[in-house]
Amino acid sequence: MADAPVDRELESALARFDVMLAAIASDLQVEYFGPEVGLGAGAHVYRLVVRSHERAGQAPSWSVRVCTALPNAGWRAEWTLGGAGRLRKKVIVCRLPEFLSGYAGAVRAAGKAYTGSGMRITALAQRFGGTGS
Repeated sequence: MADAPVDRELESALARFDVMLAAIASDLQVEYFGPEVGLGAGAHVYRLVVRSHERAGQAPSWSVRVCTALPNAGWRAEWTLGGAGRLRKKVIVCRLPEFLSGYAGAVRAAGKAYTGSGMRITALAQRFGGTGS
């Protein structure tokens, strides 16, 4: 788990990251089913997912969400990065390099690596320690 405390600074950073990733996801419209972010024996139950998410009472929109990965759940969006609980936020922070690297790979595979948003996600992957290339 990440050693960083889940404090106001981290909460604020995750909220800003949510907004930034939503703008990138909306521009690229590339689905990516990322790493597991469940807790303990239930690690496989939740994953970071980029896609057009449907929320009750809202129009579908592209973003990254913590989604239920169980077969009967249909990738139901549960939380934003900043809206997850304290323990899950620590898992999310640990998984960000893997997530960004994988998302950058999905963007490359979709032929969108050289768009503005594609280059931005690649740069983020490199900055966070993922390959991004």
